[in-house]
Amino acid sequence: MKKIKVIALIAFLLLGVIAAFLYVKETGSFPSMEEVQVYLESLNPFLFFASMAILPAFGVPVSPFLVVAGAVYPLGLAIVGSVGALSLNMFLTWLVSGYWLRPFCERGLRRLGFDVPTLKTGEFVKVAIMLRLAPGIPFALQNYLLGVARMPLVWYLAVSVPIAAAIDIGIIVFGDALLSGDWVMIMGAICLIILMSFLVHSVRERMKKKSEGLELG
Repeated sequence: MKKIKVIALIAFLLLGVIAAFLYVKETGSFPSMEEVQVYLESLNPFLFFASMAILPAFGVPVSPFLVVAGAVYPLGLAIVGSVGALSLNMFLTWLVSGYWLRPFCERGLRRLGFDVPTLKTGEFVKVAIMLRLAPGIPFALQNYLLGVARMPLVWYLAVSVPIAAAIDIGIIVFGDALLSGDWVMIMGAICLIILMSFLVHSVRERMKKKSEGLELG
């Protein structure tokens, strides 16, 4: 798991370094915070959300995209665009890991220390919920694990999209509040994230206890 986090962090930092290099090469100086804000606000929403739909498949963290979306775009557009982009990302990674490049993804997961899951029909939803709510597992890895398990697309999206959307909205609202400087809204966003974390933990514990009870029975 640590290896996965390191790879994701390196990918994100590498993109940042490339972006900074291209900017400095073009302008001859490092940007100020005001210039960064102006640049982000000038981004084409289509290109931004298209990047959000593609780059996380290669291990790029999702949270920075969500914070920027909330800070730069109107809240409604940020939520709809982000949920749509990440839903498309989940669909594409499901196709890649479940069908198009399944052998390659299986080998990659084994090299990272993960067993390729073999699930029965009645286990799909339970495992998907627990995986989506598990702390510390990168978004892309969740998608690939469920893809190689060949979870049916309808159940895959029905479980994944609502959970991802609930978590994403909290982060987007935080990004929006951060830019506006509204401390009441910032505290509200933080409370929303804490509440979501508490609910996630509660659901995971209940499902874990239920699974242990079934095994003992």
